[in-house]
Amino acid sequence: MQSRALDKRQDRAKRTRDQLLEAAELVFASKGYHETAMHDIVTKSGRSKGAIYFHFPSKQSVFEAVLDALAYKLERKVNNSIDLAPTALAKLDAALTTLVDTFATRHRMARLGLIEIGAAGPNFQPQIQRVRNRFTLLIRKQLDYAVSENLINEMDTDLASRIWFGAINQFLIDWIQSGSRREKLDTDLPALRISLLKSVGIDSHLV
Repeated sequence: MQSRALDKRQDRAKRTRDQLLEAAELVFASKGYHETAMHDIVTKSGRSKGAIYFHFPSKQSVFEAVLDALAYKLERKVNNSIDLAPTALAKLDAALTTLVDTFATRHRMARLGLIEIGAAGPNFQPQIQRVRNRFTLLIRKQLDYAVSENLINEMDTDLASRIWFGAINQFLIDWIQSGSRREKLDTDLPALRISLLKSVGIDSHLV
């Protein structure tokens, strides 16, 4: 009996936390980090002020939790697309196109993960680095696999993955700041793909 009651309390707490994070994502994306107040998140979520402070002691902790949740969802989606790809080249393509397509279809995620986190201030630099490391490692694993399949020659895949991530990150930031038109993304993505694949020595006839 006590165990069931505890499970119910934990379920309610999780639902409340999820509602707060969903509301926070909307508010941060709309108003920006600095202009958002905890009261805005409380109002948007329909929960009490006590509820938000029970789960999150500060606005910074809410923002960090939102970014962690977005990064986890994106990483899982990219990994799923990689797992379904049959070849080393297809896996590299899956990593690139899924990252870009996800940001293209989820503007809130794009603005929070690429623009707002950079504008939020130096307190978020450690988290920015953690997120970058997660996605750089994801790219590196695919490059290592491409090396093992003899698609590309032995190389410094750690450096190459950081170059890839930097290029993709800047590509998406430029797209957001240009007005977030999907047509521009679809036009420019093939050139980015060719440049990245050629940067690791993949023959042009395979690109």
